[in-house]
Amino acid sequence: MLRRLGPVVVLLALSAPAFAQWNEDAQDCYEDTKPESFNAEKALPACERAMRSGELTKRNLAQMYYYRGTIWMDKKDYKRAIEDFTEAGNLDPTLPQAHQTLGFARFFVGDFSRAARNFADSLELRRDDVYAMLWIYIARSRVGENDAKDIVRSVSREVDLNQWPGIILAYYLGNINQQELLKAANDSDPKRRREKQCETNFYIGEQLLIEGKKAEAAKMFKAALATNVTKFVEYEGARIELQRMASTK
Repeated sequence: MLRRLGPVVVLLALSAPAFAQWNEDAQDCYEDTKPESFNAEKALPACERAMRSGELTKRNLAQMYYYRGTIWMDKKDYKRAIEDFTEAGNLDPTLPQAHQTLGFARFFVGDFSRAARNFADSLELRRDDVYAMLWIYIARSRVGENDAKDIVRSVSREVDLNQWPGIILAYYLGNINQQELLKAANDSDPKRRREKQCETNFYIGEQLLIEGKKAEAAKMFKAALATNVTKFVEYEGARIELQRMASTK
């Protein structure tokens, strides 16, 4: 299952809601899609039983669709993930995770325009989400929207551009260069260093790709994969970008 650790945005199960009409299958679905206990084979039937039960509120049902969507993401079945995240967002438009994960799934299948709108919807609900800002910039730039940098600059005023992950945003805004960003990925904790390097290599790769520097971008995407931080969305993004580049040769 795609997710991030620590202080950054996650693709993970939401907190167990204290709503009425939350049944045992819904609880099992929630428990088995948490990052620390993720088990797609156990979670899927529980989620689907809960969805069929007719016992859930509209808001709780939205969470079931979101949870099942994360299972499809883990299985790299992005078509089904898009369907479930779309339904989750329709049932509960206030669910930021549904919009953001829908954006990731659409980006992975190359639907950049709609992905950008999904990230913007997520940002409307979480105005301090640096990762939503980063992906809005990437997705809009990939379809030739020249205002991408201006949009990001306008929403980044309250972001600390000297702290992670704000410093990645500083790179996209042109405040620092590639080498400075790579240096910022150093961390005394080896695990956290690999995670930051995965992110850094991916986001630099995306900028190089936007600039048309495909060979250099490919090197950065390969460096992101070399970190083996397989649960990060940036890892999967690097894998897919390399796959796309290979298919267009």
